[in-house]
Amino acid sequence: MQTVCALGAGAFGDVIKSLNKKTRSTRWSGEYVVPEWAWKSCGLPVPEHNHKFHPTRRWKIDYAWPDVRLAVEIEGGIWSKSRHAIGQGFVNDIEKYNAVVEAGWALLRYQPRQLDFRQIRRVYDRIRSRGGVCGQK
Repeated sequence: MQTVCALGAGAFGDVIKSLNKKTRSTRWSGEYVVPEWAWKSCGLPVPEHNHKFHPTRRWKIDYAWPDVRLAVEIEGGIWSKSRHAIGQGFVNDIEKYNAVVEAGWALLRYQPRQLDFRQIRRVYDRIRSRGGVCGQK
C-alpha cells in the first residue's frame, strides 16, 4: 500500500471519500474524518480531533498538534450553500482563524480533496525544530 505522502496533494481526498462511504465513518460538519493510519503513514503523530483551543469560546480546531501549536482546518461545504461559505458563517470562521493565530498557533487550511500531508509534515517538522510557534512548547 502506498503511503499518503506518496499519493500527493489532492489524491488522498478521493481515497478518504471512498473509505468513508464504504465504512460509514463518522462525519463532522458534512465532511470526512481522516483516519489515524493516514497521519501515521506520513510520519506524523496522530493529531487531536476537534481540539478546543480557546479558553472561553466553544471553538474547535479540526486537527491539532498542541505540543507544537499546529492547527489544520478542513473547509467543508465550500461548493454548497453551507454556513461556512456564505454570510455570517464565513465571517465567524474568519474570527475563529484570527483567534487561532493570535493564540500563537500556525494554521493550515484545506478543502477536503486538497489535503496536503507533505506540506503538513514540512510545517510540523519546521515548528518542532524551532521549539514550537513563537518559541512556545
